[in-house]
Amino acid sequence: MDQSKFNNTSQSTQLAVPKRTFSLELIVGIFAAAGVGAAAYLAVGLAGLELGTSNTYTVYAEFDNISGLKYGASVEIAGVPIGVVSDITLKDPAARIALKLNRSVKIKDDDIASIRTKGIIGDRYV
Repeated sequence: MDQSKFNNTSQSTQLAVPKRTFSLELIVGIFAAAGVGAAAYLAVGLAGLELGTSNTYTVYAEFDNISGLKYGASVEIAGVPIGVVSDITLKDPAARIALKLNRSVKIKDDDIASIRTKGIIGDRYV
């Protein structure tokens, strides 16, 4: 008695390979790619990165005292937000802040920037 799995007989049998369809695999692949793309979009958006051209420009202002002003603080003209504070550095003896403003807003040479307090909580803005 031959108990091996392979039996060398004269009859050879061929296994029928079913026809493979890619419909399910294709749908799963597209869904996975869309999920990865959505996660990447959210990661870039939450990180605050700007890809491509920006519709903002930077203006620098120097102050003697900026106590309470933080990165991302609002920049407003007549109560309308026009930008954000993008950087705060020390330029001895004053503080230098970078204001990232919308391109649609034009600042004149004689405009004066000041730091004010908004609301009951005391948020600072320029």
